[in-house]
Amino acid sequence: MGFRIRNNSAASLAYKSYSKAQADLEKNIQRLASGLRINSAADDISGAAMVTRMDNQIRGLQEASKNAKGASGLLKMAESGLSEINGILSRLRELAVQAASDQLTTDDRRNINLEFEQLTGEVGRIARFVEYNDIKLLNGDFTANALNQAARDRLADDLVGFPSTAGGGVSDIKLTGALPGTYAFSVVTEGGVNKLRITLDGAATDEVNLPVTPDEGETAKLTFSTLGIVVEINQNFGQTIAGNALNGSQFTVDPGSGGTVQIGIDDTADSRLQFSIMDATAVGLNIDNLDVGSVANARSAMSQLDGAISLVSDERGKLGSVQNRLEFTMSNLANMIQAIDSSRSAIRDVDFAKEMTDMARNQILVQSSSSILAQANKINQSVLGLLN
Repeated sequence: MGFRIRNNSAASLAYKSYSKAQADLEKNIQRLASGLRINSAADDISGAAMVTRMDNQIRGLQEASKNAKGASGLLKMAESGLSEINGILSRLRELAVQAASDQLTTDDRRNINLEFEQLTGEVGRIARFVEYNDIKLLNGDFTANALNQAARDRLADDLVGFPSTAGGGVSDIKLTGALPGTYAFSVVTEGGVNKLRITLDGAATDEVNLPVTPDEGETAKLTFSTLGIVVEINQNFGQTIAGNALNGSQFTVDPGSGGTVQIGIDDTADSRLQFSIMDATAVGLNIDNLDVGSVANARSAMSQLDGAISLVSDERGKLGSVQNRLEFTMSNLANMIQAIDSSRSAIRDVDFAKEMTDMARNQILVQSSSSILAQANKINQSVLGLLN
């Protein structure tokens, strides 16, 4: 009759120790190979959740930093264009000063005026073609205020609501610093002179003398300097005046946002930076109708150019201040990314010194428990040999 030992507690204990040491050793190897203490949520449930949130924060901050860098590049491009325009305006003023003197011959004045016209056209060309990532920067698209979209739609249909039976007469309305509000047209006669008046919100007014109606296919500009409005009229304008069709007609200027840069990671006002860029076209600077063909015109052009130079200089200063703010924004974002990354590393990354020590310990435990398990099995065989 043979004997059999039904239980070997020593071997069971040795096997349990071996299994645990082997599992711990596998974890040590996985962590050292990946460099991460948390390779799955099971390794640290709360830690894994924190790491996920930090990952999202870092990615959002990195994109915000890219946005800030892109906006800084955009503003630098705009400022560069304005710098060129500023130089042209200075040259235009030099020509105006030169032409404001009576010692010039007709040919001299004509040549000066020719250069004046060419440079004025170059201002418009630069304003139309300066762009960043196919985005026009100086043509008025980034101005703070904009003509109400409904008014724009009516311009295409019945010209800002003017009765079509009157033939319209207004081709376009350009903003050159107009404030938000409702603008109303009216036609008045003072001293036998017809004038077109614009009133802002029933209070501030500006008016210009009505010119001769343009010929067919041509346009003329009426500049309301005080209110920052330029009205372009066409050959139908005379019919409009005759019927007083303009009286009471209105258009609205809405507050605009200019450009917006997302410099944060949430949908709050503090996470967005808004900026605007002036309309630097010849119309926007109110220099499109200038000439120096006569002494009087040259002297008038000098004051207009002084105003344009002041506008451009102020705009360059404003853009420079926004660029400086963006530099600090990018620095702050970099610091935040570094701080969060450091915190994430403390939670997620492995401590190599500790893990190497634990791995050496677990290797010893695996080897020793394996040896003890073999010895425990031999003890059972020895006892059975004696009994048999």
